Amino acid sequence: MAAVSDDQGSATHPGRMPRLASISQGWNRANTQIAASNKAGAAQPSAQPVALAAPQTAAIEEAAEDDSPGTEALATPV
Repeated sequence: MAAVSDDQGSATHPGRMPRLASISQGWNRANTQIAASNKAGAAQPSAQPVALAAPQTAAIEEAAEDDSPGTEALATPV
C-alpha cells in the first residue's frame, strides 16, 4: 500500500499517510479485540440462559371448538 498509493488524496480515497495510519490503527484494534476475545473465551457465562415460554394456542383451539356466532375470526389463522 505504501508503494502504490498516491501522496495526495482524491475524492474517493485518502492520501498515502492518512491511509497507512488508518490501516495501522485498524490492524492494532483487531489484534486487541482478538486478544480480549481469547481471554473472555475461558470465562464461564455469568447468567443462566432464559427459557422462552411456549406460544399460547389454547384460546385459538377453544375458539375453533366453539360453534357460537362471532368466533370464526378467532379460529381463522392469519
